[in-house]
Amino acid sequence: MRALVRVQLRIALQTAALVLAVIAAIPALLAIAPGLRGVRPLGLPASWLLPVLGAQPLWVLAALAQLRRAERAERDHPRPAGRS
Repeated sequence: MRALVRVQLRIALQTAALVLAVIAAIPALLAIAPGLRGVRPLGLPASWLLPVLGAQPLWVLAALAQLRRAERAERDHPRPAGRS
């Protein structure tokens, strides 16, 4: 059982690291390309749209991938004897 918990913790930490890297990259992108600050698609500043249109779908996709990987780990992990 501990092995399964370790595998799922590793999966969760990998997912969190990926999400954190992408979310940290959004302000870095705005800092590196200051021309994006003046861009106003749909009448909204790009500095608002990038986090909303970039981060929110990322959370959803990361959560689905996390769930799929955790379920696969549970399926692949052998159950202790005497448990169903």
